Amino acid sequence: MDLKKIFIQQQDFFNQGYSKSITFREIQLNKLKKTLKQNEDKILTALEADLGKPFMEGYTSELGMLYTSINYAIKNMHKWSKKEKKSTPFYLFFAKAYIKSTPFGNTLILSAFNYPLLLALDPLVGAIVAGNTAMLGLPKSTPTINQVIIEIINTSFGQEYIYAFETDRYLNDEILSFKFNKIFYTGSSKVGKIVALKAAENLIPITLELGGKSPALVTKNAKINNAADSIVWG
Repeated sequence: MDLKKIFIQQQDFFNQGYSKSITFREIQLNKLKKTLKQNEDKILTALEADLGKPFMEGYTSELGMLYTSINYAIKNMHKWSKKEKKSTPFYLFFAKAYIKSTPFGNTLILSAFNYPLLLALDPLVGAIVAGNTAMLGLPKSTPTINQVIIEIINTSFGQEYIYAFETDRYLNDEILSFKFNKIFYTGSSKVGKIVALKAAENLIPITLELGGKSPALVTKNAKINNAADSIVWG
């Protein structure tokens, strides 16, 4: 697996403008949705194997939410891509101003283990609808669902467009040296700081979704059974 070679291929693919077409983006989102539906049993079985999630929980907390994201993106993508007119100051009376959304380019997505399908593919939906390419790094702690995701992604899309792979600390060091145009990281604050520092070296825009404590306050008047259920579910 030559990640540098794949990164260069994705740079070339983006620079040729293939992923910028709205029609192209819509086709890719529909392809992803269709492939997920064809592999639902395999996905839910893998989630149960790695995390002990019952099928219903796997569907409602991951797969179903992913379908919602894809459908929402398809429904709104044409609106999101339109120019947004803006007013101009009086001293630019004869000028016209607008905001036009454009793709970042080559993106890196590093996901986490606790929702391994959703946290990998939900950011990918965003990358696709925005017209970017993507390299998708999956944590080695969820090997069963990783193999399903890798099979789905790497058989549905060319590696010059989207590529999924398992990663670890050593691979992260390598891939974070590449000059991506956007990085999306989900995981611990400790690793998030490392990712942010690496991104800062090349002034790469970054989104961090970091883990942490979720404090809860249970009062003496609380319904204890309901409170316990809520705390267990996070």
